[in-house]
Amino acid sequence: MSVDTLMTTERDRKQAVQAAFARAADTYDAHVDVQRDVAEGLLRRLLAGPAPVRILEIGCGTGNLTQGLANAWPEAQILAIDFCPEMLAVARRKLAGRANVAFEAADGERIVAEEGLFDLITSSAAFQWFDDLPLAARRFAQMLAPAGRLAFAMFGPGTFRELTQVLAQVWPEAVPAAANFLEAETLRALMSAQFCQVEIAEENYRREYPSLLELLRKIQHTGTGAGQWHGMLSPSRLRRIEAAYRAAEGGIAASYQVYFCEARRKSIAA
Repeated sequence: MSVDTLMTTERDRKQAVQAAFARAADTYDAHVDVQRDVAEGLLRRLLAGPAPVRILEIGCGTGNLTQGLANAWPEAQILAIDFCPEMLAVARRKLAGRANVAFEAADGERIVAEEGLFDLITSSAAFQWFDDLPLAARRFAQMLAPAGRLAFAMFGPGTFRELTQVLAQVWPEAVPAAANFLEAETLRALMSAQFCQVEIAEENYRREYPSLLELLRKIQHTGTGAGQWHGMLSPSRLRRIEAAYRAAEGGIAASYQVYFCEARRKSIAA
């Protein structure tokens, strides 16, 4: 594969992800029970650390974590960015009147800011969409103040484990999710290359759904996938997948594997 082809593939993939979130902007908050739980878990971990003055939030989406940050540290200056204008519009409405919060349409893995600008860079459920997390991590390290920290939550490869296994058996040609899931040790290694005091905690969430269609709607309405199957999932195929799912799992359940990661900027001497 040539460099030009690779860049085109990544660009097309990123545009597809952006379009999926744009379509889901108005339905996102009604369906993000897991994502909201993850954001709350991340916020609890953040509150255990020092109070930041300057915060960068990557991939703010509709502003759920942003709202928690603004409530926790009303004196902090928060820059919340997302690459989806439709999501940002919801976030702006949600946090209207918050003078300490600024929003910007930007791609989080390509943002560049002056060195040492932020005390905290944080993100909830965004990094698995990055094409090049190691490169982004290098940029984040440069943007942190000497005592600054990077703290984020991202989904791991165990997410939708049940659905992935059933599809591999019943419908192997199904288009896979566009997320770039990492194993915990891979994540630890790439973070340790740029940061010190890297800590990763894993939590697993499980949800039960009344039907496969309800699970797929949940995925689609949060912009995280299933939309690529539109027009391909006939009623008979849906029934076959659901029957195999229930036979394998005893119902329609979905697992969500989450990594909570915190790291400190390395000192110049390090």
